[in-house]
Parts: sequence; structure tokens; C-alpha cells
Amino acid sequence: MTRSSVKLGVARKFAPDLVEYITFLGRAGVDALEIGFAFGIPPKLDNEAIAAAKKCEVALSCHLPFWINLGNDNTQKNIEYLTAGLRVANQLGSIAVFHLGFYGGKSFDRLLPSIVSTLREVVDRMGPGIGRLGIETTGKQKALGTVEEIAAIVTNLDGERFIPVVDWAHIYARTDGECPTSVRDVDTILDRCNEVCTGISYFHGGGIEYKNGNEIRHVSVISGSPSVEMIIATLLERCPDGLTYIVESPDSIEDVKWLRMRLGLQSQ
Repeated sequence: MTRSSVKLGVARKFAPDLVEYITFLGRAGVDALEIGFAFGIPPKLDNEAIAAAKKCEVALSCHLPFWINLGNDNTQKNIEYLTAGLRVANQLGSIAVFHLGFYGGKSFDRLLPSIVSTLREVVDRMGPGIGRLGIETTGKQKALGTVEEIAAIVTNLDGERFIPVVDWAHIYARTDGECPTSVRDVDTILDRCNEVCTGISYFHGGGIEYKNGNEIRHVSVISGSPSVEMIIATLLERCPDGLTYIVESPDSIEDVKWLRMRLGLQSQ
């Protein structure tokens, strides 16, 4: 496979040196950048950054602030964050990833109707567009975001606008290291996601430390678990049209280089 069909990327908080960083990633052989909006979402990205990404063949996406919480009653604020993120995703022709938030002492079944209602209002406000919102799996027991919960949400929404974003490290932590440990595990999770939204091709993951079903910190894919090499090799068989995998680790650029070498992926 070529670099154009498999995009191995990194995540980094939005910063003033975005253009310079995109250029650096292109030279380092990194194919994608997920821009983290930790301190707010700009109305749009600077055209210079988008031009730099196109020139360097670095695909851009974004991650919305962690203070989004669909488990609380702050509906209007959540809608504002999500619509702002979708505007940026529209501009990039890509995806805006977000976490659902926390249970807050309530059951998922009780929260599901309000979550779906909020997300429907986001789409109603935005109207037709090419951007998508990606609902990411989470790595802590108190956080909304198991595969089954996300599948239940997407089932009630438009699969063209909302997709599950599987973070394999988060699943591994949340299951106390029980999954994914095999090709079968990866296939089962991907099959479930494709039941509610076909063509899943955007993923997160790295190595991870965990305790009692909760993530502690990300670690290198080279020495950590789960096996990112196994996961991506399996996904390559399941995603013939290509995939994007955002590597999250303390040294994600070096991990991307290692994965490319181990998987025999061509670079420019």
C-alpha cells in the first residue's frame, strides 16, 4: 500500500505555529494531523494552514474540547461547541472528533434520548454539509463512550454525519487489557461499527497504561499494549479504500515511522 491510501498521523493542540508544524510533519513522513482545540474553537482555520497541508500531503482533522459533556444539562453550550467544530470539519472536508462526557450518576439508557436530541439539533442548525462528527470511545469507567453506547447513538442519527471513532487504546484500558488482543477482537468491533455506519476508516490508538478498567497514560506503541501493529494490519485488510490512524503516544512521530517500517508501508 502507498502513503496515499494509509494515513498514519499524530495529534497536537492548536498553536500559532500550525503552518510550520504541518511542514515539519510532511518532511517527517507523517500523513495526518488531528488538531486539538483545547482552549476554544476558531470560526475557521487560516487558509495558509490548509494550503500548507495540501502542499505537504498532510490530512487535517480536529478534536473538540474535552469540556463537551452530553451527560449534563448544559445543552446550549454543548450545541455551540459541536456546531463550531462541525464548521471547521466542513472547511477541512474532514471530521471533528469529540467525547460524549460523563454519566453523572445516570444510566446510559436514561441519557440516550437527550444525547440524540442534542446531536439532531446540531445537524438542524448546520444544514447539509460534508463535515462529520466522530464520537470517540473512551477509556474511563465514569465516561460515556463504549462501542455499544456509540452504536446506539449513531443508530438514531444520520450515519453520513455521525460516525464511531474507535480508540483501540481506550477500549483496551476500559476492558482491563482483555480487548483487543486478537484479529477476531478487531473484526468484531469493526463489524459492530459498520452495522450502524458503513465505511468506518478513521481511528485512534497507541500503547496505554491502565488500572481497574481506567486509562492512566498513553505510552509508546513500540513497547506498549495493545499491539497497534496487529490492529493496523487487520484494518488494512478490512479498509481497502484506505484508512487514517491517529497515533497517540509521548513520541508519536517516531512511533509513526516505526509502524510504517513494520507494516511495510511506502512513504514519499
